[in-house]
Amino acid sequence: MCQSAEIKKMRITRSSSIRKSNNMQFRPLPFYDKSCFLIEPNELKSRGIVGKPNDAEITFQLTIDQADYVAMDRDKVNIILRFCHIDSHLSEQDDNFPPEISITVNGSPVILAPAISNPNRPNVPPKRPGQHVDITKLCKICPLVTNKVNVRWFVDPTDKHRAYATTIIIGEKVTPEELLNRIKERGYSDPENTKRLISDSDSEVATTNLQYSLMCPLGKMKMMSPCKSTKCSHVLCFDAFIYLQMNEKKATWICPICYKPAYYPDLIIDGFFMDIIEKTESNVTEVALNLDGTWSPVLKMEQQSTTKNPPPEIITISSDEDD
Repeated sequence: MCQSAEIKKMRITRSSSIRKSNNMQFRPLPFYDKSCFLIEPNELKSRGIVGKPNDAEITFQLTIDQADYVAMDRDKVNIILRFCHIDSHLSEQDDNFPPEISITVNGSPVILAPAISNPNRPNVPPKRPGQHVDITKLCKICPLVTNKVNVRWFVDPTDKHRAYATTIIIGEKVTPEELLNRIKERGYSDPENTKRLISDSDSEVATTNLQYSLMCPLGKMKMMSPCKSTKCSHVLCFDAFIYLQMNEKKATWICPICYKPAYYPDLIIDGFFMDIIEKTESNVTEVALNLDGTWSPVLKMEQQSTTKNPPPEIITISSDEDD
């Protein structure tokens, strides 16, 4: 259904140029399926002059099939504009806006998230958090009608040779529930792997009295799908569904425990803690882990009753007896 459109060349103004990046790939967007290119990845090569704007005009057309595909459900099928900083050391590029970027689609401005200043780098201009941009509502969903995307950006003052790229795709939205089911379909991690981490004397759990909370550090509720990245080396987990929901709203894909990248393809349900979740009551939110991998629930002390016992009945025994 999602077939490649007839791609038109980008027209660059103000002495800018472009160069097709054959070996560059954007990181796939987990919340979109069946994506296809309207504009393949192209480098936005600036003039390299600090303080001078660079402008590019990107034009594209939809085929008949693509226009029908988007028009059928615009809430689910989206036209996505993406930017990235080209890093030759990475095989996949994350979304990253050029400095001080402004965008219009068919003459209408695109509302972007506000730029954020770094208090530790006062001389660096504020920067917007990297994210893809849904431009569906601003596009002409008609076959063979030209859409124009105008981009203005400035040179990065910290590195005037830093290059950026852009691409436009069509994608079909995927819900967090669907992504969670796909994670589960991958299977669970081997419980023995977690047991080995627990028995490791360098493990953070082994040095904290073997107490482990079953509460998700993100949602502050008991985990239902304990998860972590295959690249993580810690015992602790987070709830997969809550993590997906948060990244749907704001894609960061950062592990909330070690603060290292935890991308969707690397997520896996922890088999050891999934077994604990399934075997504990809903009110059990903490377990004690032993170095041999065995565990036991930590039960909270029941609140002592504040109701006082009634005073004992006093029986008076008289020593005076009638004759």
